[in-house]
Amino acid sequence: MHTRMRERRRWVAWERGRRRMAVLLAVALLAAAVAGVLWLRSSHVFAVERVLLPKTQHVSEDDIRAALGDTSQADLMTVDPEALELKLAAIPYVRTAHVYRRFPHTLEVTVDEYRAAGRIQGVDGRVWLVSDDGRVLEPLRPGTPVLGSEGLLLLKSPEALSLEPGSALPREVAAVLALGPLLKKDAAWWSSHRVHHVELRSSGEATVILGSGLEIRLGDTSQLDQKLMVAKTIIEQYLRKGEAPAYVDVHDPSWAVAKPKGP
Repeated sequence: MHTRMRERRRWVAWERGRRRMAVLLAVALLAAAVAGVLWLRSSHVFAVERVLLPKTQHVSEDDIRAALGDTSQADLMTVDPEALELKLAAIPYVRTAHVYRRFPHTLEVTVDEYRAAGRIQGVDGRVWLVSDDGRVLEPLRPGTPVLGSEGLLLLKSPEALSLEPGSALPREVAAVLALGPLLKKDAAWWSSHRVHHVELRSSGEATVILGSGLEIRLGDTSQLDQKLMVAKTIIEQYLRKGEAPAYVDVHDPSWAVAKPKGP
């Protein structure tokens, strides 16, 4: 009986000692890991020696490097990719950006650029390139060609808008840019009935002005595809009769109205 109790006490003591050793070992390993991480962060083992930049059309290398800041003394362990991505996203032509740490010494940047989807003319007469989601990209300077700006839909606003690189058009204005792809769907027809510009109303409605002066009054931006189809049908009916309408009103495409040109 006493022998069993002594053996039991020895086993309990041994088990306690084993657990203490396991805890001490775990603490030591953790401390070593923390010390190792701190050492790596404070050393130049993973110093940035190379930055891989993307090939871009509109975003300059200088703009990208300015957003990244000085990486010559940086360490990959301390680089914050998300913070750098936010800075890159502030560049007007950057739709999305990603920064990757490529150990041991490389920082890689990828950029998805915006493409100009339209133009907008402010009340001051200046024309700006805008993206499909209404981001203002850059001003168009007379006589200075900009890649991708040819033949883009021109919007004219009656109100003063915040037009500066990187700003966003109001939602109801940006929605009018959806006309661009719809016109391209039937490019042959619209090339012979050239769209001069689109006038935006303070009410949020839009009117397409053709080169002939004919107005297509769209109303809001709902059912744009159907409204254009109805307007085309009415215009063709007039042309077959040797006439031309002064305007076609398709606010309600199921109840369109047209007014013939006067003598």
